[in-house]
Amino acid sequence: MGSAILAYERLSNAKFLSAYLAGEVPGGLLPIDELLIEERFAEYEEQFRKLVEEKTIVAEQSGDNWHDGAFRATDSDANNLAQMVTRLNEALGLPRVEYPLPDEDRVTLGSRVELKNAASRPYILDIVGVSGVYQRGEDDPEVTSLVSPVAKAVAGKRVGEVALMHRGDRSVVEISILSLDQSALQGLNPNEESER
Repeated sequence: MGSAILAYERLSNAKFLSAYLAGEVPGGLLPIDELLIEERFAEYEEQFRKLVEEKTIVAEQSGDNWHDGAFRATDSDANNLAQMVTRLNEALGLPRVEYPLPDEDRVTLGSRVELKNAASRPYILDIVGVSGVYQRGEDDPEVTSLVSPVAKAVAGKRVGEVALMHRGDRSVVEISILSLDQSALQGLNPNEESER
């Protein structure tokens, strides 16, 4: 049995992949994920500040009437923001992972992988630490984290191999790994549409 992996430990991608495939860690954060989480925290803080201002105005205008629809709407928005912040805080508990080396031949955190199943055309998927923090353009690859069924299925697989994805309805989908790019996510600015 290996040693425990600490949340703030910086891991090589190869060590991370071994730990992930062994079930020792549920996921990890790439350097770009950490940057985007910080940006989202700043955005959520600003949104929360605006909600507090709106709530104050509503309270002053309505005499702090808790049944006022606008007041309930700001409460709902504040709760949604709190849930998003909670999810980001949970993600910060994941180990920090370096980008994969260019010669890594397995699908891992930080891979851009081209996939195909029997029911689809080939599609490109970027595997990241926290998919919800990315703002991608319409033509950019789909983004997913290692908690998604498809990423779980293809993690550790090589080009030419077939992964089995178990769906919620107990069916199994075969997914072919067509190509792999380990450097596509390095230096990526996910807040700008790329020219792919």
